[in-house]
Amino acid sequence: MKKSRNKVLALALIACMVTSFTACSGNNTETQASKSDTQVANSDTTTETPITLTCAITMSEDSVYYSDLTKLQEELNKSSDSITLDIQAGGVLGGETEYIEGLQAGTIDVMIVSFSPLSATSPKCGMFEIPYLIDDFDHLNRVWESSIGDEIRTDLSNIGIRALGVMDFGYREMTNNTRPITTPEDLKGIILRVMQSDIQIRSWETLGATPVTMAVTEVFSALQTGTIQGQENPINAICSNGFHEVQKYLSMTNHLYAPVMLAISESAWNRMSETQRNALLEAASATAENSPAVCEKYTESGMQTILDAGVEVNEVDREAFEAAIQPLHDELNEQYDGAVDIIKSMK
Repeated sequence: MKKSRNKVLALALIACMVTSFTACSGNNTETQASKSDTQVANSDTTTETPITLTCAITMSEDSVYYSDLTKLQEELNKSSDSITLDIQAGGVLGGETEYIEGLQAGTIDVMIVSFSPLSATSPKCGMFEIPYLIDDFDHLNRVWESSIGDEIRTDLSNIGIRALGVMDFGYREMTNNTRPITTPEDLKGIILRVMQSDIQIRSWETLGATPVTMAVTEVFSALQTGTIQGQENPINAICSNGFHEVQKYLSMTNHLYAPVMLAISESAWNRMSETQRNALLEAASATAENSPAVCEKYTESGMQTILDAGVEVNEVDREAFEAAIQPLHDELNEQYDGAVDIIKSMK
């Protein structure tokens, strides 16, 4: 009897131990499952790797370019805290040609650049530097969104440059130290600094001036020493570069609506996450949309600065200038397979 009782007690004890072990194993399984769920949840919340983009501009900190990049940073901050712009202003990293080479090499990440130096790489960039062709910002955007813009973006991408958009830089005007310019005939004998491109040289030769090319960072001293007599730039650039300090006459030729391009190197683009890329594209679009307001502000203040400096300002015979440039329009229309006529049809 005693043996039977002990046997029953032993069996009961074993049953309790099994039950207890099973319960503990179940709790442990739940704990491991909980840990696994937490790890999966944490893996879904990734932190973007911060990236700093070196931005190169030829203009000073008191310029449209700098204000546009400041706006770009503000827009980026709305959707991302992992992208910082390191803005190098005043041409400290070189001129626009060096910036283009830097983007290709990956030593510069972002730039704002005029279309003239890009025409050596993408010939149809030259369409944006033909005098008296593109009317304004709206006309510009229609051209940019056309097959002409598609071709330019493809050409640039093939050499490691990704176009992010086009922005307003105002109308280019002419200054000089010789005489007021009212008709093309007044340009005779004036050595004029122009942007580095074949179309710019041909344009000013057609209009009657003697064009020379040089980096914008060299123009002030060349005007000061008399190496050149004049230059052409938008009002805001004339002031930010101080050209009004060494020029006597400003002629409102409005000869070229002057857009600029915001671009990033493909190497910098490839370092960014998809989220960062989308944030940059959205910020670039907002910056471009805001650029006419920025340009207008700087143009108005710049004109007042020029007048206060005692520079003589005059209007020109626009019809005479348009008539003088028409032969070049005809030549370039043939050279670009009818693209000049296409652009005119978009007005």
